[in-house]
Amino acid sequence: MLKALEGRVPVHRVALSNSEWRVVERRQYCAGNLSGFPNDLFTCQNDRRSNHTVVVWGDSHAMHLVAGVSELFKDSNIAVAYLSGCISQSGFDGVLRKFSSRLLTEQCAARNRSFLSWAEAYKGDLTVFISNAKRNRPDAISKINNQHVRTLEGYGHSAYVIGDFIRPGVELAQCYAVPDFIFSDERLRQICKADASAAARELAYSAKLARLSVNYIPVHDVQCPQGQCSFFDDEGRVTFRDVHHLSPIGAIYEMSRLSPLFEKIRAEQSSYGALRQKP
Repeated sequence: MLKALEGRVPVHRVALSNSEWRVVERRQYCAGNLSGFPNDLFTCQNDRRSNHTVVVWGDSHAMHLVAGVSELFKDSNIAVAYLSGCISQSGFDGVLRKFSSRLLTEQCAARNRSFLSWAEAYKGDLTVFISNAKRNRPDAISKINNQHVRTLEGYGHSAYVIGDFIRPGVELAQCYAVPDFIFSDERLRQICKADASAAARELAYSAKLARLSVNYIPVHDVQCPQGQCSFFDDEGRVTFRDVHHLSPIGAIYEMSRLSPLFEKIRAEQSSYGALRQKP
């Protein structure tokens, strides 16, 4: 009997590796190239044969939203302008994300300029979401985000900033990946805990960024009501695949909880699409 139970982990505790999650993510949400979207800039694309495209622009914290955005905007094409570590503010107003070499640092800044040049030239129906990990100071980041939003709106696109989800700061998923005959869920909640001090700092950062930003979607208000952050979905699954990236399951769950905040955006998308289709 014990031998039969050995190594068994309840479904809600199963933790895939980062590489396994990335395979799942790309297989399901990065299928097919979009006309007019260069592959070197848009490293994840999903052609759904729609007249409307949702673009997420940023670093790996833009990419980890792809499953959630894809499920929230089921009738839209999806494109992620993402390079790991390359925040969309780098290269503007004195903010420069430094990489291991000067060349990589310059390439990141050039990539962001290329994105805006592409957006200026692109005339299709587009909604852009800017999202990045929390870096630099909120006042510096919000200033550039606001400039990006106004620039993109000036090009005829809808543009918003999606706040960065509060990270657990520890490997919660791996901590929970044990058989239930070893530890109960209740016991694991006592053993496996997020970094509360790090979460408090991130909440303070997010609150300040929200106050200073335009067209900002405050994800922390939903993830952390009354300052109490959740890192699990309704089935008890950890929403993060590592210390700071959402899993596809987590992204779908968290973005679905934000659905009311996106209702206005979807309504604007539908109205604009109808106007474009009129003869």
